[in-house]
Amino acid sequence: MAQPSSTQLQYYRHDYAKVCMTGLLGCRWHRYKQSTNGSRKRDVAYFVFCLLVSMYVIFWFYYLLIADNDKQSMNVFMYERTQSRFDWFLLALVIFSVLFSYVVLLLLLSLCHIIQGHQLYTHPVHLAIMLVLLLACIAITIVLQEMWVEEWSVIALSFQVFGPFLHLGAVGFMTLLSWVITSKWFKLIKIEHKLASMCFFCVFMLALYLCPLFINSPCVILEKNLPDKPKIFAHRGASMIAPENTLIAFELAAENGAFGVETDVQISMDGELFIMHDNTLHRTTNIEDVYPDLVNQHSSYFNITELEELSAGEWFIKANPSGSVGSLSEADKSLYRSQKVPSFLSVLQLCMKHNLAVMFDVFRPPESHPFYNDTFPTLTDIVSMSGINKSMIFYPTSSFENFLPPRGWKRLFTEKGASLQYLHHNNYTGVHVGHNDVDTESWRLYRKNNLTTSVYMVNKAWLYSFYWCIGTGFISTDYCDVISKVDKPVWQLSPRSYLVLWLVADSTSAILIIIMFLVHRYRFYSHRYHPERMSLSSHSNGSSTWGPKRTRRSMKEKLLMRDVQADAYDLEPDDDLGIDSNGYNATVTVLEGRELSQAFQRNSYHSNTGKDAEDYDSQKGFHSNRSSYHSTGNGYHGDGKEVNRSSFHGNEIKRSSFISSVENGELFGDSGKRNSYQATGALNESDHTDIFPNGTADPNVNTYQSETAFT
Repeated sequence: MAQPSSTQLQYYRHDYAKVCMTGLLGCRWHRYKQSTNGSRKRDVAYFVFCLLVSMYVIFWFYYLLIADNDKQSMNVFMYERTQSRFDWFLLALVIFSVLFSYVVLLLLLSLCHIIQGHQLYTHPVHLAIMLVLLLACIAITIVLQEMWVEEWSVIALSFQVFGPFLHLGAVGFMTLLSWVITSKWFKLIKIEHKLASMCFFCVFMLALYLCPLFINSPCVILEKNLPDKPKIFAHRGASMIAPENTLIAFELAAENGAFGVETDVQISMDGELFIMHDNTLHRTTNIEDVYPDLVNQHSSYFNITELEELSAGEWFIKANPSGSVGSLSEADKSLYRSQKVPSFLSVLQLCMKHNLAVMFDVFRPPESHPFYNDTFPTLTDIVSMSGINKSMIFYPTSSFENFLPPRGWKRLFTEKGASLQYLHHNNYTGVHVGHNDVDTESWRLYRKNNLTTSVYMVNKAWLYSFYWCIGTGFISTDYCDVISKVDKPVWQLSPRSYLVLWLVADSTSAILIIIMFLVHRYRFYSHRYHPERMSLSSHSNGSSTWGPKRTRRSMKEKLLMRDVQADAYDLEPDDDLGIDSNGYNATVTVLEGRELSQAFQRNSYHSNTGKDAEDYDSQKGFHSNRSSYHSTGNGYHGDGKEVNRSSFHGNEIKRSSFISSVENGELFGDSGKRNSYQATGALNESDHTDIFPNGTADPNVNTYQSETAFT
């Protein structure tokens, strides 16, 4: 007797992309766990939660990219509290870059599940991580609100600069996402759900299309109306490529196209003015090596001789704050190490040599200092003695409002919101404010009235472009070597060009979304009542991955056919054929499945036993034997009698149920190969009496057709 073939009934082609998709999101690494059941309500709720937290993390990542303009301020702030030169901002940026990648990957995996129609199952580990991220973001928001509240205004400025591009990106993204949205919309069941979702989508897209009405970007300007390029003050010299507030830093500022230098002046114990920003010498000198007992002493309590013994450049070589030390030659490193704390007079003389303007802040010493009341008289005397042009002196009144500089100096007001009347009445020639204190309308008003406008600190080209377009006269920067090379704004469009770009983008998006809607409508309704589509497509009978629970009938039929295959090919019941009852929460046990499958076979296939038709008909309710079932006119073996279909299909099974199983591909595997499928191998007489319970199988019947035999 021939042995049954080892060929499986169904060949499964592994889809590793789907395995990775379900594995990474829900830790479902086995193909039988790739559930196509509808997403549960809690699955949808978890997805919404992850989406909101992801948007929060993405916002903070954007925040750090914008705050990169002020990273030096943040690092100095952290140094004052930790006494460490570690780049704290870079650490924060790396952490949020990793978190940004993680949440974007999570959103993409969820979107892939939605597109593929898989259950949107998110593993609890991901949910726990997202909860921790939510709490961390809330804590960061509270801390920055208390310690760095002024940075929020920089975010607002970034929206003015990048607003048009953010709008175009959002429109493009939503247009692509509309393919999925419209597809899922047609699969909704309840009309109220369809109406609500359609209204929400239309309102959202309309608001997105109209966003440019609220974007007032200064870069949307005619080229002929573009103001002059702002002049550059090198903040503490070229402080990113040389030690700050040293003569070499001021020299490099002149070489890199700076208009002037911005520095800080203090008075020593012997009445000499010197250049130093901090209240102590610890951060920018080697005082820890020279005077270890005086590390925390105020800078103004040293005389000029003691200051000259310190190195003002050794720290720069060791700390490498901007990463530029590696490109220096040994001669340059030696030059940096030899830098001393300069006197104010030496800086004025250098500026005269290179025709540089000078802007300085004056820090008054403690009241116990012997020259507490002599700071400004000494200052004016040294400026006069240097012979520098008075029009090249810029004096911000950040320290002493009551000090009236000599005639010819540019006296700058250092608070935002000053009126024209106040500035003129108090002999101010302009304003000098932080980049987060600029009022665009006031700025344009100052410009019309010939007042000097100056902004600090501007370290990025996009922010420099913003102040260029609104007509700023001067900016202070740590990166004079970079900003001086910006020859035009990062972008500039005429109002007409921007209007055309806006209308074209919105119109194209709307047309594409309408086309997507029509395409999905055609795909959904044109074959909606096709029998094969009704059986193979879950949504043809009104089901949806986002709607009620899908029927479990197909799963039960899979379990039945697993046992059929096991009986026909000597497979053990526990062999994995790609069906996992636990994964699908099926309610049919293996024993019940075996009994039902045997009943299924007895009622679906013809009997090939030695019993006569009478006995078989009385026991099983059939009205024909195998010979009378086949018609010779159709090329089958038998006596040519016509079968009575209504009597052939008994009460135990309906023809529609069997055909549904065949159409669904559950009985014969791939529905695209139903007509070519053949059961292989000769049926063994002794091993398959459970399929033909009344006798032995006919060895001549080795093949049968799935659809031909039962249609």
